[in-house]
This record gives sequence, structure tokens and C-alpha cells, in this order.
Amino acid sequence: QLVAVKNSPSRNSTSQDTLRRDSMVKVIALTGKQYRVEMPNGSSGYIAEKQVALSVDTLRQEANFPPVSL
Repeated sequence: QLVAVKNSPSRNSTSQDTLRRDSMVKVIALTGKQYRVEMPNGSSGYIAEKQVALSVDTLRQEANFPPVSL
């Protein structure tokens, strides 16, 4: 199954790419009901919140950020 990656968080935005549902992406931010993500190829886009399953087990601390309690 494929997930649409849009070029902006607006409802009227167009799909710029698709990813397999089990693809790993880096979540950069949450904007309304859209996650801004960095895709495996380095580009970024927006994926609907309901299509993202966060996995805390795979999260890692970024070197330039202080620890965050979850």
C-alpha cells in the first residue's frame, strides 16, 4: 500500500511523491493534521497524521539537541 506525500499541508496541495506504507521517514514537525517529514532520498514533504505510525523504539537522540522526556 502506498502513502501520498504532499508538497504542502493544505487540503488543496498536490501529491509530489508516494512511499510504501512501511517506509521509514524522519518526522520534522506536526502542522495541523499533517506531519512534515524527511524522506529517505533527503527531500521533504507532508503526510497525513492518520497515515503515520510513530515508533518510539526507533527514535534516537540528535546530537545537537538536549534530552527530551517522553
